[in-house]
Amino acid sequence: AKGDDDNEVSTGSVYIFTRENNSWTQSAKLTASDGAYADQFGNALSLQGNTIAVGNKSGAVYIFTKDGTTWSQTAKLTASDGAGYFGTSISLHGDTVAVGAYYDDDKGYASGSVFIFTRENDAWTQSAKLTASDGKTQDYFGDAVSISDNFLVVGAPNNNDKAGSLYIFTKKEGTWEETLKLTAADWGTKHYFGTEVSMHGNTVAITSLGDDRGKGAVFMFDYPGSGSVLGGYILGSGKMTTKKIIVAIIVLLLAIAAIVGINKLQKRREG
Repeated sequence: AKGDDDNEVSTGSVYIFTRENNSWTQSAKLTASDGAYADQFGNALSLQGNTIAVGNKSGAVYIFTKDGTTWSQTAKLTASDGAGYFGTSISLHGDTVAVGAYYDDDKGYASGSVFIFTRENDAWTQSAKLTASDGKTQDYFGDAVSISDNFLVVGAPNNNDKAGSLYIFTKKEGTWEETLKLTAADWGTKHYFGTEVSMHGNTVAITSLGDDRGKGAVFMFDYPGSGSVLGGYILGSGKMTTKKIIVAIIVLLLAIAAIVGINKLQKRREG
């Protein structure tokens, strides 16, 4: 609730709800220990297990941990160089948290960056700062982030004249390396591919808000892969309809049938 005003106007807060016997009840309300006017604490958050990371619009990420039934603030993270809009996107996985700062200016105004923090013996330290290899002014790299094991996906919705791009980083021997870039440049401008991203295991979901004349779309693919967008393509027009779901299923079945047919034909030719 980034507009909450427990301390000052729009200092913000986060509400925790827990489920028991299919019933949800509020179990905690979190605020920053140093919350101030217009901080908008709760602007971004990520929860895993007994740890939650919460960002604000003043350039900080707060770490809370749960002991028993009690949540306590255990750390406050900030950018080592005061990067702009640090904390507007967050992804937590195990003892690693990725924090986006899409207004950072290492490669030009609002080119963007992502900071990596790791936890050891309950202490969090900055272990890396990532930027796009081809980053430039107003790319908004870091507007969205998602981390899973040794993979990190970063959205840059303004890249390629606002067509948008997605960058994938892989952690190898303790070092994060950019290994793939997915781009929507051939779709025209203002698709904003990469505005939101989510990764679970090897599956990645990416939004494209401007797709289909502003109706929007979600693309899904598996990584590691060939670098092309695979899997589902879901049109959005406020909500999914039964008709659209049926059409999507039919298209998917036809695609599978076509692939099977091509493979059979190829085997016959080889035979």
